[in-house]
Amino acid sequence: MPKLVIYFTSRDVSKGVAALAEVTGELKNKDVLEAEGGAAEIRFGILNVTDSTSVKNFKETIRNVCGEVDILINNAALGTEFQGEPFSYEVIEKTLKTNYFGLKKMTESFLPIIKNPGGRIINLSSGLGRLTVLPSES
Repeated sequence: MPKLVIYFTSRDVSKGVAALAEVTGELKNKDVLEAEGGAAEIRFGILNVTDSTSVKNFKETIRNVCGEVDILINNAALGTEFQGEPFSYEVIEKTLKTNYFGLKKMTESFLPIIKNPGGRIINLSSGLGRLTVLPSES
């Protein structure tokens, strides 16, 4: 097992495989990495954070392959450009399922396999996740 294993995930297989190919092409030569004292391996896994079964299956894959996790980066998010009209209920529901409940599901699922005392969970969001981008009422 390499010292560093990174999983790219996507619910869309073609997008995930394309991202994996792009990043893999940018990595240093594997022999160079090993000569410098480390090796990284990047893999792809199918994951839909809005689907509890998908989250459970992905966690079990990680547990079986890697044993534990040092860093979990939650980066799944949906965003819709605000055009001045209220969002539909469907858009709001889909956004919350991904951006809030998906993050919550991933965090709760992976906490038990983050065993390293220095383990981390990193949550990424868009600029719209900041209240500072909202216009003032005045």
